[in-house]
Amino acid sequence: MSEASRQLSDEERAELKQQLTSKSASLRAETVGFKVRGQEMADGAVVAQTPTSLTDAELSVCGVKGFMIDEVRKFHREDGSSKEVDCASVAALDIIDSPVHVHGVTQEMYEILEGEGKMVLGKEVADVKKGSVVVLPPGIEHGLASNDPNTPVKVLLSFTPGIAPKTEPEFRDEAIVYERTSERIQQLLGSVRQSISDIDDSLVNT
Repeated sequence: MSEASRQLSDEERAELKQQLTSKSASLRAETVGFKVRGQEMADGAVVAQTPTSLTDAELSVCGVKGFMIDEVRKFHREDGSSKEVDCASVAALDIIDSPVHVHGVTQEMYEILEGEGKMVLGKEVADVKKGSVVVLPPGIEHGLASNDPNTPVKVLLSFTPGIAPKTEPEFRDEAIVYERTSERIQQLLGSVRQSISDIDDSLVNT
């Protein structure tokens, strides 16, 4: 597998599934500002260039992620303390087979830049390719798997509000429901085939 198609190991996925739970009910936060990842906060507009390669990018929950623009959010805990966290607002990803996950309050948008794959959207499976744009309101289970396990789907992702990193599970509005999108797709398509088979059987027996 190429460097660009690195993904989390099964053990890391299982650990994250235990760690990450959507905490939308107790999350109170305010936006402090926006910045290009690694730079100071900007007073005005923030401009970033979509990376052409993610070879040196970090491994995230869904794949290899090149962070671009952060929303700095100040989270308030119930005990009265608070913490400022750099939350991903816009990022570029190479995705082979992401976990199926759900957000409590975060809207997410996928823009497919290259490649072809299938997305789990609730209990549906949708084909996506270059030019596809998917907007996900909070509460919808979703995940993406490439049609070619050796070639990642290149995606531009945006989060509203910005989503805290996996290193800050206390503030991350995300819960992993299934560890692999590809396995969930097989489950969903298998249940559809079974339903069709059941209908065919009932027609034969009537």
